[in-house]
This record gives sequence, structure tokens and C-alpha cells, in this order.
Amino acid sequence: MKQLTKKERIEQEEASLKVLEKNGEKEHYFEYEGLNIAVCKEVFSPYFFNGWRTFTPKLRELVKKDEKFLEIGVGTGITSLLLAKDGVNVSGTDINSRAIENTLLNAKKNNIHLEEVILSNVYDGIFPERKFDVIYWNTPWMETICKNGVNCNLDYGLFDDGYINIERWIKESEKHLKPNGRLYIGHADFGNFEKLESILNKYGYEYNIVIKEESTEIRKVEFFMYQAKLREKVKKVYIAMPFSGKSYETIVKEREEYTKKVNKYNFELLEQFIGIEEKKEFEESLYKPEFIVNKDKDFINKADVLLVDLSSVSIGAIFEISYTKLIREIPIIGFGCRDKITKRHPWYNYYCDDIVDTVDKALEISQKYFLK
Repeated sequence: MKQLTKKERIEQEEASLKVLEKNGEKEHYFEYEGLNIAVCKEVFSPYFFNGWRTFTPKLRELVKKDEKFLEIGVGTGITSLLLAKDGVNVSGTDINSRAIENTLLNAKKNNIHLEEVILSNVYDGIFPERKFDVIYWNTPWMETICKNGVNCNLDYGLFDDGYINIERWIKESEKHLKPNGRLYIGHADFGNFEKLESILNKYGYEYNIVIKEESTEIRKVEFFMYQAKLREKVKKVYIAMPFSGKSYETIVKEREEYTKKVNKYNFELLEQFIGIEEKKEFEESLYKPEFIVNKDKDFINKADVLLVDLSSVSIGAIFEISYTKLIREIPIIGFGCRDKITKRHPWYNYYCDDIVDTVDKALEISQKYFLK
């Protein structure tokens, strides 16, 4: 694909703004695939802008019945309504309150059920625990050149200067995708697809184009839709363990055993005690709390799960549990309790998501967290 020149992008912007002005003149109506669609004049119109005519039929092939589907920028609701009609479990969001009203009106007119339609800037209105099989956005792929920024609701359908909202959407999507979930991204040759691809790479997505189609929207254009999935990453485990009174060599041996166990469960152990430099640091800085605290924080910030050895009382382990609970949203699993009383201790149970007997059991449970 060839990126358009600045001159070509200016021509597209000027022509698009003229159509946008027509879009905003009055309410209008059209029919598509048996749906009667009303378009409020304050809502970006699928009648005047037709990239969705490329993307939506392909989505209907790719999204399976009963999958949970979220559309960002639902607009008039036409795409969401067609997928819901196919039996997909559909939710939608939009930054424009008139678009929410417009979608709900069209759902009622056509007697189609949508799970929910939420006023939201990207994910602001979505509960953190909500997860979807598919998240789709027919993105506002233009950046303003002549125009002075985004000034009204209709502008949101066309423009995203610096791809600020698109980047935020891609960055935060990981929290709302089920395992093996996917993004579908509507785009066109007069958008900055090179920037879009760099954002996808930045946040760990692999992607491919699932449809590419020439069309005429003011001028000849090429529409294309990406499918993006998170690259599979090895989850990182940090094990907090008591080490006071132990020699460096003893701890290294224990950590080597932990490494074998962690690898057996397809995790990576965040290691802090192996190597000559670490030995020197450990022996010279063992009793300097600021050294230990900073080192612990650095590892915890990289971890996907925290395992805590509760076999003996450790101030370091208490700090690590507390810091993780306050700062990170990752599973915390205790293991190795000495007796039933310790295992039932209210503070340990407050900080830990689970408390089990062995590190193997802790790793087994950790796997289940990432399959939820």
C-alpha cells in the first residue's frame, strides 16, 4: 500500500468536510439488508460515508454466533445491529450521546436486541472486568491538516490527530480481550496506516489485512480492515521468599529449583540472585533496606503473578505482598504455610487471592488465572 502525499490528503480532507457539512444539515433515512436506518443529523452517517460497506460484510463472516462483540464508535448502530441479527452478543459505545440515542432508536425500530449501548470515550464507561471475543472500531483515520482540530461530534467520525484515541484504544484493549480475542480495525489509504501499524507493534499485536477493497468516497479510495491479536507472551513469575540468615549459595540453589518448577508450567521466573554481580550486590547490600525495596519493586512491576513463600515470617515478603496489592492488579498466591492457623490468617487471606500448600500447586492455580 502506498501512503498518500500531503497534497492528496489535503484534497481528501477538504472534500470530506464538504460531505460532513451535508451530513449535518438534516435527519435522513435509508434501507440496508432489511434494516430501516434513521440518521440523526448530529451522528456520523453511513449513508454519506461508506467504508462500513466493506468492513461490515466481512465482520459478519468472521464473528461467530454467540461471541461477545464490542463496537467502539457505534454511530447509528448499523454494524452492531446486523451482527446482533446474526446471533452475535453485541455491545456498543460512542463518545457522542446523540449516537447512543440514534442506535437505541434504530434497535427499537428494527426489533433487534443489543446487550448494552454505553456513552463512553473509548473504554471509560466499560467495567474493567468486562471482556470480549471481538472488539471493532471503524476508526477516525484522518488527521487534520487544514482544519483547526476536532470541534464537534461529527468531527469525531473523521479525525483523530496524532492517533491519540486510536493508540489509547489499542493500548487498553488487552484488558478487555478474552484469551485469543481479536481486534478488527477499519482503515483507508488516506489515513496514516504506517502510524497505526507502529502502534500495533508497540503494544505487542500481530496483524494482517483480512479485506481490501477499492471504492469511491468523494474520490477513489482503498478501504482495508486489519485483524490484530496479541502476540503470545510468556508470563513472568516473581517469587517472594525469606532469605535472612541464608548464604548466597543456599539461596541460589533454592532459586535454581524454583526455576525448574516455573519452567515446567511454562512461566518465566524473574531472577534476582544468579550471577557474579548479583552476588556482590547481595553480600554488600543485604541489610540496606532501600536497596532491597527498590530491587523488589522493579521485579514486581515486571511480574504477571506474585508467589509468596509463607513458611516463615518475613518483613520483606510482607512488603512485597502489600506493594503488589496496592500497585498491581495481578494474582497473589501464598504457599508453604506452616500450619492451618497461619493458612487461615485474616491478613494473609486479605492480601492473597489463594493460599495453597506447595509452590507446584501455586503455579498450577496461576495457570488457571490466565485462562479466565
